[in-house]
Amino acid sequence: MIKDFLKIDPLKAYQLHTILKQSGFFISGIIMAKWGLSTTEIGTYEYWMFLVSTVSYFWVNGLIQEFLSRQNTDEHADKNNLFFGAFVLFSLLCSVLILVIHLMGWPIFKDILPVGLLILFIFLHVPSFLIEHILHIRKQLNAQISYGLFTFIGQLLCIIIPLLIGAGLKGIFYAIVIYSAIKFIYLLFLVKAYNPLHFTLFNSWRLILASTPFIGYYIISGSSSLIDGWIVQFNYPDQSSFAVYKYGARDLPILTTLAFSLGTGLVPYISRNLNNGLNEIKIRSARLMHISFPIAGILILSSTWIFPHLLNPSFAESAKIFNIYMLLMLARLAYPQTVLSGLGYSKFLLRNACLELVVKAAFSILLFQYIGLAGIAFGTVIANIFEKLNSSYFLYKKLNISVKQYMPVGIYTIYSVALIILFVLSQFIEKM
Repeated sequence: MIKDFLKIDPLKAYQLHTILKQSGFFISGIIMAKWGLSTTEIGTYEYWMFLVSTVSYFWVNGLIQEFLSRQNTDEHADKNNLFFGAFVLFSLLCSVLILVIHLMGWPIFKDILPVGLLILFIFLHVPSFLIEHILHIRKQLNAQISYGLFTFIGQLLCIIIPLLIGAGLKGIFYAIVIYSAIKFIYLLFLVKAYNPLHFTLFNSWRLILASTPFIGYYIISGSSSLIDGWIVQFNYPDQSSFAVYKYGARDLPILTTLAFSLGTGLVPYISRNLNNGLNEIKIRSARLMHISFPIAGILILSSTWIFPHLLNPSFAESAKIFNIYMLLMLARLAYPQTVLSGLGYSKFLLRNACLELVVKAAFSILLFQYIGLAGIAFGTVIANIFEKLNSSYFLYKKLNISVKQYMPVGIYTIYSVALIILFVLSQFIEKM
């Protein structure tokens, strides 16, 4: 099983790159907490990244989904250039939005860095998300892995070097902008955007319109995850509470990244051949369950020790949030939405995302009144499980595709029950 999992193919190279990138962000957070930044400063950094995610998440993912779905067509001679143009157009719009908000009286981190730096970061950083997908489609395994190593090391250096030279949080922000500029230049090289850019931008509007259903889906599904941060920010205006929640509301990068990238990478398999695609999902998800569920269980039992010692005692409360988020494995390792995306059911995905958002908001706000930050996390888990159950039901009723066709039901059930039992046990460990 391990030998099969380690054998590199285009999909696994894509997953490896994503793991390296997310690991860089995860380890960066640990370094900031251990190397002298205050909880408030860390919260400011997290909020900066959160703001960028808020204005870009939905259209980035929507365009990428459209980009992947078009790779088997001959509609456009140079899809890479056209999609790069779409990214640039949206980045410009986001930059203008940030500037307008600033001019209307919201001084974004004016004591740390000029707003122009935030705008420049958005313009350079967001289009670079296209790089790993271009390499994946072209099946450039060595380039994919090399770029993953670059993103991992680059992210760490953006944190380590400013802290070593005493530049602090302001130095970190400037380093990240420089790092984003390097990736942007590499993207220009990949798509040869200099030939000619104005024509690319004009034609990219058609792709933006075509990707509207996917963008709408990610607006709703993205709001479901971003709503946590806004509830915390509204009820706890101090940045230290925001940092405590954000550090807990994340998985070990390898788990989330493997699960998410597997679902994204398998979409073309479904569109090419449904039966083979369903079988691929079942086989590959079973392999991932054998790795992810045991790791999640170990982390649940040890998180109360990990957070105070690996970070600092101020983050002890984050362990409780982290354990709840580990239960998201129950939803993330089920892939009915991959089948729906591959078959083009974007309208259902959009409707289902709307329902998920309603469930998320209702349970998060309700449970927050009784158990605080943990209630927000439980609302996220409940909403994610609801979304997967409803998607599975739609596949069965509409297309007569049963869960057994794309999920190893027996393996999944055993691991799910075991994970829930370990979570319950962790509540007693926390009180010891």
